[in-house]
Amino acid sequence: MKNILIIITINLIFTSCNAQKAIDTSSKDVLVFEFINENITLAKYYSKVYNRDNSYKKTIEASENKEIFNDHNISIITQEWKTIGSKYYQKKYTFIQQKDTMTIHCNCGQERNYYFKNLPFKKGNYNLSFDIPKKYNRETKTYEKDIKYIYGSGITAVKEMQNTLFKNAYIPSNEQTKRDLYFKDLKFVEIDIKDTTNVHLEEAK
Repeated sequence: MKNILIIITINLIFTSCNAQKAIDTSSKDVLVFEFINENITLAKYYSKVYNRDNSYKKTIEASENKEIFNDHNISIITQEWKTIGSKYYQKKYTFIQQKDTMTIHCNCGQERNYYFKNLPFKKGNYNLSFDIPKKYNRETKTYEKDIKYIYGSGITAVKEMQNTLFKNAYIPSNEQTKRDLYFKDLKFVEIDIKDTTNVHLEEAK
């Protein structure tokens, strides 16, 4: 009986620890990059800070996107929203595999989470863009965007993330709303790189 109580106590402690794991996503999107290659990590960018007399002061991490999870071929990133302007849609991600780098310039909107799958790692600079197919709505007699969504629970390669809590996650709707959601309940726009009709991964010129 004593051993059973000890086991129950240990399980409760681990459950409590897992429940406490939380990531603040205020004004941020969550992006999942799933490569067909392995050993991929997001590169970190640093900026040098100088004193008023131009003497070197310190180096700080300056990236606006942050890798919060990495496992073999999966990289999960939080992306800060940008103010409306010329860079509103352009996002930049640089990944490293051993000594090679791949930079992806993604032409995609914000206030949505994205799941990019079947990404090939290619050394160099690439532009990633996609067209959302449209379907005909008989009731409204108009063509509407046919966005393919997937919940985090459907991204089976990241089982370790399923019960991670994302605080203040943005939910697109008629009214701007934010909620605390577990990864498994987050809604992602699914972009399959194998869909060469609607998705374009091209080397930057």
